[in-house]
Amino acid sequence: VRAGGKWGFVDKSGKMVVNPQFKDVGPFVKGLAPVRQDKGWGYIDPAGKFVINPQFKEAGAFSEGLAPVRQGKYWGYIDPSGKFAINAQFQEAESFANGLARVKEGGRFGYINASGKYVWNPSK
Repeated sequence: VRAGGKWGFVDKSGKMVVNPQFKDVGPFVKGLAPVRQDKGWGYIDPAGKFVINPQFKEAGAFSEGLAPVRQGKYWGYIDPSGKFAINAQFQEAESFANGLARVKEGGRFGYINASGKYVWNPSK
């Protein structure tokens, strides 16, 4: 919910559970939501406590145990502890679905698995 120019979270009944304090937010997935503050994007738990401190230029929601994040000019994937599972090396990175994620490297798109290995090499 947005109030006073900041974003927060309400529960299903409409009760405020995390006061509006963020510049932008993403959805909760398995207890973690990406949120943006002045220092960048991080992840909070349902109580509004940072589990992964704001440190990323951009961040997406977790999907299949990994979340796409941009550090500097490249994207990679972190696990729920905030550690890189797949190093930041892609020009673009999308969320995982059915075990694969679409990434862009060298101006071309390909698909990687959760280990970061290409299963479909980049092509135009």
